Amino acid sequence: MMKDRRFKQFAAEVLQQGADAVLPQNLPDRWLNALLEEAEIFQEEDSDIEETCAGLLSAVILILSEHGGHPDQMEIPVTTLLRCMSYYVMTLSGAYSGRRLPLSPVEPCHRFQSKVATDSD
Repeated sequence: MMKDRRFKQFAAEVLQQGADAVLPQNLPDRWLNALLEEAEIFQEEDSDIEETCAGLLSAVILILSEHGGHPDQMEIPVTTLLRCMSYYVMTLSGAYSGRRLPLSPVEPCHRFQSKVATDSD
């Protein structure tokens, strides 16, 4: 969970860089892991989101702000915010898994390569 100093570091290193910086594929491992820790807390039923998930909440609000054209004020229904946070948690998990799974090199499939006929006449 990000509090005080750790949240200030997250804000300086990530949030201030804009919405692209909080996209899971762009997060450094350190911040991806920190947000995943908050995601576990978020998924508990009795969690106080503002107190325990400041990084997660800030990242989602930043993305929603970017999507809405950076309005001075935003009114986001709680159900929409919670749904967006759940989607963000899923993308964080996908990014984490993608970084941890080894990728095998893909061999080209020769059956689908076109053959060029040559005239020898």
